Amino acid sequence: MESDWDGIRITGSISAQKVDRIPFTPYTVLLMGQTGVGKSNFIEKLVGDPSLGISKDQLEGVTQEVSAFKILGLQRTWSDIYLIDVPGFADRKISEMRIVDMVRNWVDEHVSPIGMGSISYIIYIDRITDTRVPGSKRKLMAMFKEILGPRTARSVTIVTSMWDEVWTDAQLRRAEDRFNQLQGEHWKVNLTLIVSQIYTINEIHNAFIQDLIEQGARIAKFDNTQESAFSILRDLVHHSTNSKEYAGFDRAKKIRATAAGMSIYQNLLERIEAQSQRLRTIEEDLKDELTIANEELVMVLSKEKADVEADLELFKQELKDFGDAPEPKAEPQPRKSLHVREALGQTKGKIKQFWNTHWHS
Repeated sequence: MESDWDGIRITGSISAQKVDRIPFTPYTVLLMGQTGVGKSNFIEKLVGDPSLGISKDQLEGVTQEVSAFKILGLQRTWSDIYLIDVPGFADRKISEMRIVDMVRNWVDEHVSPIGMGSISYIIYIDRITDTRVPGSKRKLMAMFKEILGPRTARSVTIVTSMWDEVWTDAQLRRAEDRFNQLQGEHWKVNLTLIVSQIYTINEIHNAFIQDLIEQGARIAKFDNTQESAFSILRDLVHHSTNSKEYAGFDRAKKIRATAAGMSIYQNLLERIEAQSQRLRTIEEDLKDELTIANEELVMVLSKEKADVEADLELFKQELKDFGDAPEPKAEPQPRKSLHVREALGQTKGKIKQFWNTHWHS
C-alpha cells in the first residue's frame, strides 16, 4: 500500500538491492566519513535489515570497495533513491587518494549518463562519541571541504552517529556538548580561550575550513534506528539543494589539479613517513635478543613487517601515480564570518585586559 511520508513515497516493503549500475536519477546519495563511523550500518538501519551483513563490526572499517544500493519501497517524486557506500577515510590500508580515485572511477563507469554529475547529495557521518578532535581528523575535515568545492554545502548533511552508545547523564551532556561544537565550531572556526597565568589561544580548529553550516549544510543526529535514518534521508532530499559540482570528483581534472590535490598529496607523504617509521621499529624489535629467543614473537613481527612493507610500497606507488606536488595557489583571504570576527575581538580584549591588570597595575 502506498503512502506519502513528507515527500517520500513508501511504495511497499523497504529493502536494499545491491546494484552494479545506477540510471540517471536526481536522488543519488554518497555516504562518506572516517572508517568505522557507521556508514554501512546507516543503510542497514534505513531498510531495517541487518542480514545485509555490510556493516559487521563498526570498530574496524568494513567497506573496502564502492558499493551501491537501490532502496526498494521508497521513491521521491516518482524517482528511485540510491545510496553509494565507499571506504572510510583514515583507514590504515586505504589512502584518501585511493578512495577519491575509486569513487571517481566507479561513478564514471557505473552511473549514467553524466558521470560524477549524477551524485546529488552527500552524507558525511561523524562519531558523536569522539570527545577530542585530533589534528589528523581536522585535516580530514578540511580535505572533505576541499572535495566538496564551492557552492555545494546545501547538498550536504553532517550526521552524528553512535548516539545509542551514550547511556549515562554525564555521557549525554558530553555528547550534546560535542554536537554543539560540531555545529558551532569544528565545522566553522573554533577559537577557544583558556585562563591560566596568561590568556592563551588553546586551539584554532579548522580556520581553513569554510563554514559549512553557514553555507547551508545540515547537521543531524542518527540514533541507530530506522525512524532516525528515514528522517535524515527525508530532510536531505526534501530540504537540501541537489548539487552536481563536487570539485574533488571532477573527472575532467587529475586529482593533483583538484581543490583537494594538496591535501591528498600531503596525506600520502604522511602515510609513507608513518609506515617507514613503523617498519624501522619492527626491524629494531626483530634484532632484540629477547625477541630472537621467542620464536612465536618473531613469527608475529615478521608477518607484521611483511604487511607494512606491502602497504608502504602501495603508498609509494600511489605517490608516483599522483605526480609532482601541486603548486600552491595564492588565493585571496576569505572575509571572516561574523562569529569569527566576534571571537577575535573578544580575544584581543581579554589579552589587553590581562596585560593592563598584571603589567601596568
